[in-house]
Amino acid sequence: MMKAIQVGVRVRPEMVPVVAVVLVSWALTVMMMVGGDDGTMAHDAVMDVGHGPRPATIVLFLVAWQVTTGAKMVPSSLPMVRLFAGASRGQAHPWLAKVAFLAANIVL
Repeated sequence: MMKAIQVGVRVRPEMVPVVAVVLVSWALTVMMMVGGDDGTMAHDAVMDVGHGPRPATIVLFLVAWQVTTGAKMVPSSLPMVRLFAGASRGQAHPWLAKVAFLAANIVL
């Protein structure tokens, strides 16, 4: 007779916003891939042949870029964020160091 195995995922309360960002970002990424057959979100849409980039297209592209960054880069950078949070705990303003680190991570 086989025993049932219970698998539980426990999310710490401070990680709920991060998990929410990742899940929403993946949902939006999938929606863009499935419903975006018109090429609006593609790299080539920023530069049309013979025309310069349109401001609205650039903004839309950057929004799409940040959504995919939230889906892919946030989960892979969490160990470094935790390490940095521990290392910056001794700073005079540890929250400011964390904000600067996260902002640099988002920009790059």
